[in-house]
Amino acid sequence: MSKKQMLQIIIPVLVVIAVIGIFIVKEKERNSSENITNKDLATGELVASDTLLPFLATELDLENLLSMGLPVILDFGADWCQPCRTQEPILRKLHSELDGKAIIQYIDTEKYPEIANMFPVRVIPTQVLFDSNGKAWDPQTREEAVVGISQYNYKDSGDLAFTIHEGILLEEQMRQVLTNMGMK
Repeated sequence: MSKKQMLQIIIPVLVVIAVIGIFIVKEKERNSSENITNKDLATGELVASDTLLPFLATELDLENLLSMGLPVILDFGADWCQPCRTQEPILRKLHSELDGKAIIQYIDTEKYPEIANMFPVRVIPTQVLFDSNGKAWDPQTREEAVVGISQYNYKDSGDLAFTIHEGILLEEQMRQVLTNMGMK
């Protein structure tokens, strides 16, 4: 085999190896940045995360989330749902802005139905609300509650199991709910 023939084989192979290597490095960078940074929607800048929790939840360790001493909003939606797409920028903004003060995570019910099945999700979007004490949020007054709040109790004990909101929560409503749930 001549040098020319060898070069015709080796050069394309080296190009393919370089492209694959670049892809792998970029994919690792993208995956690690999703887990440790958030994008500030107002400025577009990446900001460090205090809690290291991703916005898009692919798994749920509820016990761990509730032990952090922060109010928690789990939002259930899907890509095809227009109200979910309307609410997503609000959720992303608050997730980034309130990192370390509150936990806001989005769960896609189409991709992760096993997580949605853990809660009384009947329609989307639905937000499941937990206070900073790790308990289902129990609004103490009518003023604390927002329209669309439902509560579910355990049948045997009557204790509060879940507090949910069905539909869109506007940014100011979400901020008020988080404050009422113990956000400092």
